[in-house]
Amino acid sequence: MANKLTRSEETSTPLSQESDTIGTIIVASNEGDFFKNITPDRSDNISITTPSAAVAAMFHHPTFLMNRVTPEKCLGVNTENCRIGKESNNCADGLGLIATCTADASNIEIQYFFTKIQRLNASRGLEVTINGKREFKQNVFEPVADILIVLIVADYPDFSLSALRELELPIITHIGLSNCSNVVIRTDDLLFYPRLTMFILAKSTVKEIEEGAFESLQFLKQPEKIRLDSDSAIQPEKLWPNSFDL
Repeated sequence: MANKLTRSEETSTPLSQESDTIGTIIVASNEGDFFKNITPDRSDNISITTPSAAVAAMFHHPTFLMNRVTPEKCLGVNTENCRIGKESNNCADGLGLIATCTADASNIEIQYFFTKIQRLNASRGLEVTINGKREFKQNVFEPVADILIVLIVADYPDFSLSALRELELPIITHIGLSNCSNVVIRTDDLLFYPRLTMFILAKSTVKEIEEGAFESLQFLKQPEKIRLDSDSAIQPEKLWPNSFDL
């Protein structure tokens, strides 16, 4: 592992790599929308070599009963600034729940939205994108803590991963940062997520990554170094372990 890496705020530049690459840590390109393809459309239309496959496996883990939800109830969950996305096809049978809250959503609205998801009793894996700078409080996420698999933080300037430390998300396997600037990752930031199988930086700039920041992630191979410039990124390795238990 390389020593602590820093780059001044004025000179931070995006890390880049092809967005369809599977690696220990995926650093997506600045082109296109990487996150739209994290989750599959149908469980029978996936490849085990893609990130979508692993997410699909989590959606269909025995932990979840995959209860039926009517389209009407699915649409009824949406609030002004939070909604279940079209990728979930109105909570169609066999699909996980993919949700987004815009930067205009207050934490009170997000908590209300999550409570409505809880009341669906869908018993399905959840992927949620939270946009905008805010505090991440456990009481906000508590209604969905036992089903949240993928958390994407988007459009957050000067983001430090320590902002997520209060969250207790027992089955989360993916954390992604999209369009976040001057990202800081401390040595013990990821100690709270030992089951993480994917960490993604997309269209984001990195300010500092402390030495050993990823060593607590037993399901990820450790990168040798991350150079903070636009000409290099972590080389792809086999990402998914042969097996792991929630």
